[in-house]
Amino acid sequence: MFWSFGTMRIGTLYDFRRSEEFGEEIGDKDEGRKSITMELKPGHYDINNPIPSDAPINVTFKPGGFMSFAGEGVRIGTGIEDQDAFIYCLTEENDPVQLAKLGYLSGFEVHDVSGFHDAITSVLSNKVGAFSFARVGKCVYKSRDEDYNSVTGVPPTLIKEPKYSYQREYRIVWRDIRIQDYQPIVLNVPNARKFCHRF
Repeated sequence: MFWSFGTMRIGTLYDFRRSEEFGEEIGDKDEGRKSITMELKPGHYDINNPIPSDAPINVTFKPGGFMSFAGEGVRIGTGIEDQDAFIYCLTEENDPVQLAKLGYLSGFEVHDVSGFHDAITSVLSNKVGAFSFARVGKCVYKSRDEDYNSVTGVPPTLIKEPKYSYQREYRIVWRDIRIQDYQPIVLNVPNARKFCHRF
């Protein structure tokens, strides 16, 4: 269908959370999420000795309220979740074995990612409206838990678990706060074909 009409399915970030449907190679229940945590020093915290103001969460004590602990390993933090978005995934690797693991019979190589992105963006925008955010990003294979003192700034949308690093994935991401309900969409993008060739 792609070579005849430029037919492609554009998924969504939250849709990829359905790992039970897609399998772990594609689906991930934590897509678009990460946490930022920091270790607290043992001690007694209350209204007069609050949690440090630069902590990733704001803890307010009511009069008489406190938190006290001894020992190590206590961490506090916050979860961060990206807004849903349209997503199209690509890989740096032309690997038939990995394609088969993902359930695909064939693929194509994009030789002009910018042109490919622009062609899809044009058709997608005509279907759902203009986007305030559209980018191509390389996935970073790392823990979804970041230490507050060494936050990388990697958007949750581009974080994947290290065990999937062999996928060498890039993502085209389209997002706009005016869109309230993202649903996967099938598009015909005939102009995208000229930026690709079969392998």
